Amino acid sequence: MENSSGLLKNIKTFNKSVSRYFSEGKKEIALENLATLRLASLVGLFVSFFLFAVTPKIIPSWSVTNEYFFILPILAGSFLFSYFYLKKEEKVNSLVVQIACILFYALMLADFIALSVFPYPNAPQIFITICYMFMPALLTQRPRTTFGIMLCSEVVFVILIYRYKSPQCVEQDLFNSMAAGIFSMIESLITTRLRVRNYEARAKLRMLSMTDSLTGILNKTAFEENCAMLMNGIEGLPNCALIVMDLDNFKDINDKYGHQTGDETLAAVGTMLKKNFRYTDLVGRIGGDEFCILMRDVYRCELARMKLERIMSSLENLKLPQEDIKLTGSFGCAVNLNGRVTYLRLFKMADEALYSSKAAGKMQYTLVEINSEEEKPCEA
Repeated sequence: MENSSGLLKNIKTFNKSVSRYFSEGKKEIALENLATLRLASLVGLFVSFFLFAVTPKIIPSWSVTNEYFFILPILAGSFLFSYFYLKKEEKVNSLVVQIACILFYALMLADFIALSVFPYPNAPQIFITICYMFMPALLTQRPRTTFGIMLCSEVVFVILIYRYKSPQCVEQDLFNSMAAGIFSMIESLITTRLRVRNYEARAKLRMLSMTDSLTGILNKTAFEENCAMLMNGIEGLPNCALIVMDLDNFKDINDKYGHQTGDETLAAVGTMLKKNFRYTDLVGRIGGDEFCILMRDVYRCELARMKLERIMSSLENLKLPQEDIKLTGSFGCAVNLNGRVTYLRLFKMADEALYSSKAAGKMQYTLVEINSEEEKPCEA
């Protein structure tokens, strides 16, 4: 019973990992499939022409039938599609690529079925077996998609061999194709698992490269790149607020209690910020004791003001390694309520607001609203 429940749990975990892989990595998968399709179709064209030229000299009785010629437009069309579509890398649609890959498999299997049945009714098939074994390793598809394509082709193949092939070949063809299909299903599960593990490992490395190791939030480069991507894109990011926060007198903490206590204090601040902001907001450490937060869906200054006051209160009540440390911060916040604004402009205004807070005596915040034409302080 325990083994059964453990197996079911592993299957559920595997299905979740596969779903996440094909959902989060769909653009990467599409580009890889396009590159593979381009290479495979080009190699297939060269091999086909080579065999058409060489085989008659080796086997004089062999001739090129219509079924052999049908493979050329399939390969040529696949090459042209992948070659030109891959040039539009930024505009590649993963659904279009998936449909193209399925169509490629379906057409190739249809031609191989025709080759296995009609020219050689008295000879055992080899093309279906080869195709089944190559399918899972060639293009990245969900296992259920691969299984579905193979099941449909197997049904068609069985019907045709019973109708057109000699009785002595039917049993052998049926056994070979079914054995190849089972092997292909196992191969599909194994290759998918390897691809998922590879993707998860690379995703973990990407996350580590984006994360500040001390605080667990985004590092400066990752924060700025993500902000720029959101705000400088086609749609921009209206209704947002950028908060720049600097810990007051943090150097005194390092000097009095040592760098280890200072590091623990920064880590505690990072944890506090993650808890106080939504997962859709971006939180990053952009300097030694300087933090930055991009808030989304801010439709009035009062929302940013409430968040600033909550953060100031959380800082003062933060549990730190040394109980006698009283932590405060100075804040600058720039709010964009109308139109588009670049990340650099929003950061410049938030940074200037921060210096206004410091000049006024620290332990406070300055809030400004940025319009497309002018900047003005938010009214209290």
